[in-house]
Amino acid sequence: AAITVTAGTVIFGSRGSSLFIRGANKLTAIGTASNPICWTSSSKPGSRQPGDWGGIVTVGNSGTTRATAGSTEGTTPLSYGGGTTTPGTNNLELAYNIVEFGGNEVAPGDELNNISMYASNSILNYVQAHRGLDDQFEAWGGQITWSKMVATGGLDDDYDLDEGVKGTITN
Repeated sequence: AAITVTAGTVIFGSRGSSLFIRGANKLTAIGTASNPICWTSSSKPGSRQPGDWGGIVTVGNSGTTRATAGSTEGTTPLSYGGGTTTPGTNNLELAYNIVEFGGNEVAPGDELNNISMYASNSILNYVQAHRGLDDQFEAWGGQITWSKMVATGGLDDDYDLDEGVKGTITN
């Protein structure tokens, strides 16, 4: 199914929650400069912390350089990559979004990110990832078209690209 989020929406994630988009499904969240979309912690302002919720996770079918399937991070790992690909399948499109306080630790040394993209095609414009527990933006394979991105206050990598990510990042 497709999920569409309208401009000005605020989505609150609680401890242990994450939003998973799988297969050829798609998340489209298009805000505006004056009416952005915010993905944040359900904790009270002033008490929000990195890792309050799991963030946005896409698990697509757009390929990686992996010869065999890999497994996603998380409490219920999902298979990705290693064979079946559908070029052009776009799993994630964000514009004027803020994703903050994501990336909860699901097991020792196993953390989700503010935005995790496995074998996913993504178009991200004017996106800020703020104060994530692990990486701000992480992609394993897939095709990316990213522009005007900012990562602030993260506790690990700002941008982590693995397993044959192809595409462009500007500004």
